Amino acid sequence: MNTHKTIEKIKTIDWAEYNGPEYFSPAEVVESLCQLVLLTEDHLRQTVYDRVLFAIGNNHAGTYYPVIREAPDFILEVAVEGDSEVARNCALDILTDLHLSFVPDTGMSTKFTAAGLKEFVEKRIKSYEPFFLEILRTEKESERNLKLIKGITDIHSQ
Repeated sequence: MNTHKTIEKIKTIDWAEYNGPEYFSPAEVVESLCQLVLLTEDHLRQTVYDRVLFAIGNNHAGTYYPVIREAPDFILEVAVEGDSEVARNCALDILTDLHLSFVPDTGMSTKFTAAGLKEFVEKRIKSYEPFFLEILRTEKESERNLKLIKGITDIHSQ
């Protein structure tokens, strides 16, 4: 993973374009995604996990905001190519929540529908399935990450 390039790309997106509910902060999206890309220490994993889920949605309510139109690509990239096992684990945990239990919250946005956002998330995760299957095939990943990948891919194959 080219960490510098990924961080620069995160910083160039106009996150404010995806206005969400009152708690949505474009600056927090940038900060939290950059922290995810750079994550290397396991004791910070939960903090980064929570921070990303609060930046792109409401972690307590189990919802995600319209910013989900851009954010999954970075989370998926970290899940597959992250420089550290901890970053990959955190990204996989986030994807598991987005896929299994979170639902859209469009806030005041008239640009996006809840159904459209949900479908988008499902398609983005599914588009990475070949990468996940390759990781499972080679088993070149930690046990905890292999388990998360199996959960994500099993859901898509049902």
